[in-house]
Amino acid sequence: MPKCTLYDKECDLCGECDDYCPYKHKLCDNCFECLDEPTEDYAKITIDAILMDENEIKKGKGEKS
Repeated sequence: MPKCTLYDKECDLCGECDDYCPYKHKLCDNCFECLDEPTEDYAKITIDAILMDENEIKKGKGEKS
């Protein structure tokens, strides 16, 4: 049997590694690209835009005047 790519053991063909890339990172369910899993206790995210409802913006401006 070949060596397991996820754990330090012999491969038992469980199929668990099918969702992982060779670097033992999870594969994206949509594009099947390797996802670098965070090494910290938290994930870093990037916010591209904050979308707000136009009515909420108008309400907020009206309350301040």
